Amino acid sequence: MKPADVQFAWRGWILGALFTGLAFARWRSAGPVEPLGLIPVALGALYRFHAGRYIPGHTNSPRLSGKALALRGPYRYGRHPLYLSNLAIIAGLILFADCLPLWEAALLFGIACAHHALLARTEERYLASIWGEAYLGYLRVTPRWFGLPPMSAPGEPASAGVPDREAMAVSWKRQGANLGKSAACALVLWILAAVHR
Repeated sequence: MKPADVQFAWRGWILGALFTGLAFARWRSAGPVEPLGLIPVALGALYRFHAGRYIPGHTNSPRLSGKALALRGPYRYGRHPLYLSNLAIIAGLILFADCLPLWEAALLFGIACAHHALLARTEERYLASIWGEAYLGYLRVTPRWFGLPPMSAPGEPASAGVPDREAMAVSWKRQGANLGKSAACALVLWILAAVHR
């Protein structure tokens, strides 16, 4: 197994470790939280739900792989809207915690960005192995993170962006679970701040 594949398999634990570091810093700080940090958290969560409407079949779940290739909605503007929303949520949590010096906050966010950049490359390799030229054409015209959409998506299968009900239910469940995790992280940070008052 390649190091990138190990990182992909442990992606949740890696993010958990980063959050544990942030929570520890928040626990040691006597200052208040910064409520404005919840704005990027909320925007990231909304973008996740929006992307969730298009993701079935464009997931890493072996049960859904190959049913549909997501090329519409936010996938027209960037190949990884879920990862982009994760970064918005992480930035918001760091701002909300308001317990790190600027350089430490930047370092923590930089580690999260590097982690997601490696995840994006791993996922692209995986999807290219499934979809071949249809996905490779998409890679050539769609930016990794965000940009102008292509005039048309090359090699777009007829089913692209039209997932079945079972796949959609799984996708919404996943996005709801991620929203719950984000809310739980914000709540933990708030509780840790309240302990020092």
